[in-house]
Amino acid sequence: MAPSMHSIQLEEEIQALRERLATHEAMRVTRDLDRARCFLGRYSFLVWDFMTLVGSMRERFTRTRLPWVPVGIPELRRLVHQISIVEESDEALGEGASSHFETFLEIAKELNSETEVLEEVIRRIRLGEPYPHFLGSLDVPDYIRRFLESTWHLVTRGSHEEVLGVFTFSREHVIGDFWSKGMEDLSWAGEVGDRLRAYGERHIELSANDHEPFARDALERLCGEDRARWGRVADAVHQALRVRLSFFDGLAKELAAIDELQESA
Repeated sequence: MAPSMHSIQLEEEIQALRERLATHEAMRVTRDLDRARCFLGRYSFLVWDFMTLVGSMRERFTRTRLPWVPVGIPELRRLVHQISIVEESDEALGEGASSHFETFLEIAKELNSETEVLEEVIRRIRLGEPYPHFLGSLDVPDYIRRFLESTWHLVTRGSHEEVLGVFTFSREHVIGDFWSKGMEDLSWAGEVGDRLRAYGERHIELSANDHEPFARDALERLCGEDRARWGRVADAVHQALRVRLSFFDGLAKELAAIDELQESA
């Protein structure tokens, strides 16, 4: 399905925000291992948060309760199932079936990044504690907490088109930029760098060739020429990109603090 004027207009509107993300100071993670450890530990929250969005799409656009009956748009069901399979059980990274989150977390831990807080979040969710209410009791930076709460608000209160629009234009739409521009030099990672590069290349491949074009097509089918729906999509996408930009602003301050400590040592 050819992009509609609504889709084209939205892409033009967010181009400036997308460029700010792609060229953000926080993306310059390759100076040394200390900066990279901080970056990967914080970025792991984004990888996990992405799975929250995928899970919401599965609940919204496929049948997850019994007895089964067909629901929604078949193209949307196919998109969601394809994304779920590869994100939750990919075999392309040569390590057997594994979710992309688990793979990324393993890489971060191998490089001694701080992952304890995120692992505590997962542990408390498994114990049945109400999410995201307990985030306030954890030692997590405010910019991370705001980002996670924003996504939770979207998946619990947003419309179908808002969730799909955010996935399409503020997640898949910017992933390629990040991995192509932010991870050019991985010499600081040693042997682990090969795994991290493979992870990034896999995401670029999936985003450019599968997820983004399929998601845009599904969004076109869902919204059609409904201006009200496209308006909600645009508002949600702008909000999601601004929150993501705020995330990188907060991360950049942490990286700058590391630089200052190194310079004063």
